[in-house]
Amino acid sequence: MGKLNDSVKQKLDDEYNRYMDHVRWLPAGKILQNLEEIAAMQDVYHYLTEYGDLDKNEIDYFLSADSPLRDLRDQWLYNEKDISESLNEALWSLCDQHELSEDSEDEDDWEG
Repeated sequence: MGKLNDSVKQKLDDEYNRYMDHVRWLPAGKILQNLEEIAAMQDVYHYLTEYGDLDKNEIDYFLSADSPLRDLRDQWLYNEKDISESLNEALWSLCDQHELSEDSEDEDDWEG
């Protein structure tokens, strides 16, 4: 588990709390339209505060940026837009599990 610099942690906490306060006042339809963005902000914040081992350059960036959480979230979402690889991996995994389950059922038929 990482230990964030206290100044970085405070900055991330402040930005995250402001963002979540903003989200709480949005109409339900707007929240639904922005679920991916909201979830990504939560994921980035929780990852950084849980595992945030940052080097000096990263600390400098977080301290100097106006909205480092938003920036990181947006960059992450931009890089993750093509979900085909992730979905293909998930589908292959499900198919493998299904195949193993069928093989196990076939083995049970031979025993009994």
